[in-house]
Amino acid sequence: DFDPQVDPSVRVMAGRLRQALENYNRDTCGFTHQGQNVQIELIKGSYIPKFVFHKAQSEPQESLMDKLSALEENDINMGLDKDQEQSRLVPSRPRKLSWVMASMASLAFMIIGIIGHHYYTEHIKIIPTVLPEKQIISIEDATLPALTLYINAAPEQIPDWITAKKIHSTAVISFSRFNEYRIFDYNGEDAAFQDQMTSDYYLSMFFSKASDSEALEAYLTLTRPPGGEVVWSDKLVFPRSQGAQTKLNLAKIATITSQIMSPYGIIHGDITSNEFPPPRLDCIRAIYSYFAKEDLQAYANGMDCARRATSKANASSLMYAMLAIMYVEAYRKQIIEVSDDPLKDAGIYVKKAITLDPGNARAFQALFALEKSSGNKKAAIKAASKAIELNPYDRDIIGDYAAYLVSINAQEDAKPMLAEALRLTPVHPAWLSFYTYLHADATGDFETADKLAQKFQAEDSSLLAVAIILAAERQNDNKRAHAAANTLNIIEPGFAKNPKAALVRRGFEKSFADEIAQRLEKAGLNRKLSSNNK
Repeated sequence: DFDPQVDPSVRVMAGRLRQALENYNRDTCGFTHQGQNVQIELIKGSYIPKFVFHKAQSEPQESLMDKLSALEENDINMGLDKDQEQSRLVPSRPRKLSWVMASMASLAFMIIGIIGHHYYTEHIKIIPTVLPEKQIISIEDATLPALTLYINAAPEQIPDWITAKKIHSTAVISFSRFNEYRIFDYNGEDAAFQDQMTSDYYLSMFFSKASDSEALEAYLTLTRPPGGEVVWSDKLVFPRSQGAQTKLNLAKIATITSQIMSPYGIIHGDITSNEFPPPRLDCIRAIYSYFAKEDLQAYANGMDCARRATSKANASSLMYAMLAIMYVEAYRKQIIEVSDDPLKDAGIYVKKAITLDPGNARAFQALFALEKSSGNKKAAIKAASKAIELNPYDRDIIGDYAAYLVSINAQEDAKPMLAEALRLTPVHPAWLSFYTYLHADATGDFETADKLAQKFQAEDSSLLAVAIILAAERQNDNKRAHAAANTLNIIEPGFAKNPKAALVRRGFEKSFADEIAQRLEKAGLNRKLSSNNK
């Protein structure tokens, strides 16, 4: 009498085991026993393990070439010319070293290592961030959230200056710009929903004439199955505009679309806060939970499921883009155990994301993140402009670009972009709040800056902790500056030790990063940390 539809625990656990075996087989070529490789497989749809034996092989040539390529790059970085580089790769006749020479060489390397380590820790001051143990998320049935649009715009119910076709096409195109969703369109048909098991949300849009006017009204309701629980509802009024009889007010469309669909919008907020979301949304939920809260546990979970999702043959452009952004984040926060060269890995996945879907705005946002952290200003601006062109309704992309303009101290250019991002974003993520503060601070609007900083909690983000220290320094509030400095040292110690480097890794222009770092030092950031450590 066991029903897997009622209790999916067996299927979920088998999926986790299946994925763990796939990862192990891919990374290690399986177990080795008596000269044979043994791979354990759990075929999809079955719970019976299959044991595959084959003769153990030497290291694949591709892996060896990768190592040689890495060696060549390291040699070049160490200052070797091309001839020296090639000579390192050609086996040479071994030479015998005397015991004394070997000892002296070992001692010299030891001394160099000690000096190098001392300089690294005392001058570079990069303190890596350690991830907690990941919590395996099943990606067996992982999909993107599905949204069904139900658009009712009957010709007899709308004013003469707009057509039902124009309403329908405008709404569908605006919602379809978001690559994080699968969009189902019922084309205005007055019919019962037929995909209750596949759609995660339903947006009903009912358009009609406004009473006693030429305006158009829209009643919008977002529901979640299976019980049709109302998640959000609103009413919009579109007045007839002169000279644009066949156009809807795009600013209102942008606001409502962004409010529902953006990464910090209603749907993703509901997915994150929902106690029992569909298991197929667990992966995307883990990724966006990190960017909403900057929680390292969420990062570990999100990075793991993004890696596993992109290892599958049907991996989406979006998942490649999100994985690239996660790698850039590892570089920004110096998160260890992720990659030896996170920006290089990010570049690989950005390229895959754009190749799979050149119309994916999130892929170009990932390219933007990579370029700004690499210090490539022109390339970063070009990538951001392309992302906004592909999706002008995404407040996350608009806010991201506005933040970058603030960070390179282009405050006049940042002002309209920041205003647009704030208009589209009723609930501001921590990073957007910080750059809003920094813009006000950099332009001399200290009243606005201080009001914002007063609402910040240092525990929510390392950037907010920085804003609190800067505001407290200007107000001579040593107690609050001290508390924020201690919190910053806990949540991102590398930032606390070397704020200039941390800001540059986030894309800040170097002179502006140095200016902020000097203000933090004036506020006693390092002195407070030293005093606290003692």
